[in-house]
Amino acid sequence: MAFISPISMKGPAEVAHGWMFIGFVFNTLLLGVTITQVYMYYTKYKEDRPFTKALVAFVFILDIMNTTFLCVLLYRSLITFYGEPEFLTKADWLLAADAWTTGLIASTVQSFFAWRILRLTKNWIYVVVIGALAIAGGVASIMTAVETVRVQYFSEFRSFKAIVIVYEAAEVIGDIVITTVLVWHLLNSRHGLRGKYTSTGSRLESSQGQANLAASGQMNLSKKIQIDAVNIETTKTHPEAFVGVQSHELHDFGQGLHAKAQIDSAFRGVR
Repeated sequence: MAFISPISMKGPAEVAHGWMFIGFVFNTLLLGVTITQVYMYYTKYKEDRPFTKALVAFVFILDIMNTTFLCVLLYRSLITFYGEPEFLTKADWLLAADAWTTGLIASTVQSFFAWRILRLTKNWIYVVVIGALAIAGGVASIMTAVETVRVQYFSEFRSFKAIVIVYEAAEVIGDIVITTVLVWHLLNSRHGLRGKYTSTGSRLESSQGQANLAASGQMNLSKKIQIDAVNIETTKTHPEAFVGVQSHELHDFGQGLHAKAQIDSAFRGVR
C-alpha cells in the first residue's frame, strides 16, 4: 500500500479557504503599516486641507472594515462551523463585503492619484484613462459583491467570471499606469529641480557673499571715516589728506554713491 502524506490530503477548509487565510495574514500585516502611516500623516501634516484629511480617514475606515469582515468570515468558517463541510461550500455577505470594500478603496485611491497627476502634468489624457479604470474597477467590485450574495455557492462563481476579471484587471492596470506616470515625471521633476536648485543656490550663495562683503565694507568704511575725521580735525591745515582717503575708500570698497555721501558728510563737518 502506498504511503499517503497527510499534507497532500486537502480537506474542504483548505480547498475553499486556504489561500484566503494566507491573504488575510498579509492583509493584517499591511493594515499595521497603514495604521503607522495614518498616524504619521495626521501628526506631521496638520495643515493639510480638510478634504484630504477626510479622504485619508475614509480610506482608513474602509481598510479596517475590509480586514474585519475577512477575519469574521474565516472565524465563522474555520472555528464556529468547524466540521461542517456544507457551510464551507457557501459564501455569504461577509465575503461580498470584502469585494466591494476592496474595490471602493482602490477606486478612491486611484481617483485621488489621477487628480494629483493632473496637478503635476496638466495632461487630461492620464486623468481620463486612470479615472475610467477606477470607475470600471469600482463598479465591477460592487457587481461582484451582488453576484456573490445571489449565487452563494463557490462552485457556481464561474457564472460571473467576466465581472471578476474586469474588476481585477481594471485595478491592476490602473495601478500600473499610475506608477509609470509618477515614476517618469518624478525623475524629470527631480532632474529639473536639481538644476534649478543648483543654479539658484549658486546665485544665492553669490548674493549672500556680496551682501556679507558689502556689510563688512560698510562697517570698515564707517570706522575709517570716524578715524579719518578725527585725524582731519587735528590737522585742519591739510585738507588735501582727506581727498586721498576719499579716493582710496571708493576704490577699495566699491560702495559708490553711498560711500561718497558718508565721506562728503564727514568732510562738511570738518570744514
